[in-house]
Amino acid sequence: MRRKVIFAPLLCLVVVSLDFCPTTKASPRPLRKSEILALAAGDIFPDNIVMEIQADGLAFLPDDEFRSLLTSAGADPKVIAALNVANAISSSANESATEKQLLQRLSRAGSQIKAKQFDAAVQTLSASLSDDTGKNELGFVVGVILYEEDRFAEASQIYSQIAASDPDFPQVHTRLASALCNNGDAEPAIRENKIELARNPKNPVAHSNLGLALRALHNLNAAKLELEAAIQSNPNFQPAYDNLGIVLFGTSRRCGRSCHTEEGPSS
Repeated sequence: MRRKVIFAPLLCLVVVSLDFCPTTKASPRPLRKSEILALAAGDIFPDNIVMEIQADGLAFLPDDEFRSLLTSAGADPKVIAALNVANAISSSANESATEKQLLQRLSRAGSQIKAKQFDAAVQTLSASLSDDTGKNELGFVVGVILYEEDRFAEASQIYSQIAASDPDFPQVHTRLASALCNNGDAEPAIRENKIELARNPKNPVAHSNLGLALRALHNLNAAKLELEAAIQSNPNFQPAYDNLGIVLFGTSRRCGRSCHTEEGPSS
């Protein structure tokens, strides 16, 4: 039996802090360093990270130090390549010591998550919760650890609070939809996938997970269309082919994880 990671204090701190950061902001803006690191550490499909960079640009000028942190977090080379040609704006504000520490901890946690060292990742993230800096980013990465532990209700709670705090946080609707579906909440999962697809119509993960949520409601024709759309959006997204087989042949399986890698779905 797999041992459960113990991180109740971290979960409590993240949930409480997010509760006090509501906003109605809903306009795209350039991505911050911490957001891109959170996506890499949170095991988001690399092509989706590239899509976010291309769509929104960067709120900073990438340098070798940031590229190194991103590589250590487990970012795919295509993400690094996207940085080099992205629209970027120069910020006159210098990073504080706290902000620099946040970037370092997100990078380290990403490396630990890739190595399945979840207890170590929890400790790394816990040390960054001393103030309000980067709460959404930290919560996003906490969510992937919960996901790996099959704690989908708790992951849904964190992702939903991030979405309420910042509706434009990259990929949060994709990840929330997958956690909801895996928790048996197909209808709200469909809603979240549609929110993401309104932002990024070619998101293959959202199309694929929407297909499985529709399958859970026995809408097989619509499910098939969404999975075909996932393949059309990104022919290299192997989980879409696997999930299409599930719909066509009736294999029992829960909704696909939003932490897909290029090699295939996590399990």
